[in-house]
Amino acid sequence: MDYKTDEIAVLPVSFADGSMGAMQVAIYRPECAPSGVCFFCLPGGASSRRYFDLGSTVAADLSFARLMTARGHHVAAMDVPGTGDNALPDDHPFLLPRTSAGYIAAVAKALRGELGEGARSLVGTGHSMGGMLTVLAQADCNPFDAVCLMGSGAGGLEWGLDEQERQFIDRPAELERALPDLVQRKFGCAYPDGGPGPRTGSNLFGGEDDAANDFLRAAVGPLFGAGGIMAMTKGSFRAEAAALDCPTFFLFGENDIGDAPSEVPRHFTSLTDFQLLVLPCTGHNHFGYRTIGRFAERLDRWVETVC
Repeated sequence: MDYKTDEIAVLPVSFADGSMGAMQVAIYRPECAPSGVCFFCLPGGASSRRYFDLGSTVAADLSFARLMTARGHHVAAMDVPGTGDNALPDDHPFLLPRTSAGYIAAVAKALRGELGEGARSLVGTGHSMGGMLTVLAQADCNPFDAVCLMGSGAGGLEWGLDEQERQFIDRPAELERALPDLVQRKFGCAYPDGGPGPRTGSNLFGGEDDAANDFLRAAVGPLFGAGGIMAMTKGSFRAEAAALDCPTFFLFGENDIGDAPSEVPRHFTSLTDFQLLVLPCTGHNHFGYRTIGRFAERLDRWVETVC
């Protein structure tokens, strides 16, 4: 099986100031009969939508899009608002993560109309910071029938914060007010360069070999600074996490970042239907490892039961 690539949907968005704009979404369609499930994918910090369509190495196919379209599913991937293909107008106000999530939710709803029966069930799929934005989007207007969170939880990442930023742990309202200043102080701009990508040999952020690392570096994009700080701050979206009540799949690597995987669901107190998968010998950038094949098989079986 193969998928049709190079299809970009341009979908309308109403910006916070009332003006109209648009966001781009890459769509991957299966050649076989569609399942009616579409994975709506958001990358993590300093990654672009291309994270979901890495190449193949001698060891494995590392493209989430190819693995899932081969199973009959649609895949849609978008750059986080403000970054990459979805840069905002120069006069757009400072973008807060909850505002970004509202844009994402609007795009997801428009995509469902665009795909029709191909998106009968829409699965919000977010990696790392993209997982937080997926949860926030679901809290905004419930655009998803199910959610898949990869390397993403609500416990924060305290070692990624400095002393001033740690003052906002478990203080979500104060953090939101302080974000413009915190972002300027930490990064110097709202969307800093994502850097060179993972270094070879990194168990946390690298892939399993040089070829995988090359693919991950090619998928680097600008960082949504406000989203990065918020995702690392424990308690910053505790209300939205606690309200999430749709079927949810949690994915982690054995060498992932953040809370121990078994501890992550405790922040999502409304969940009654969830699965947790930990991939062995896998870091935070799960798609840089051959174990992505195991994930694709398990995810495929899961959506058959919940969608």
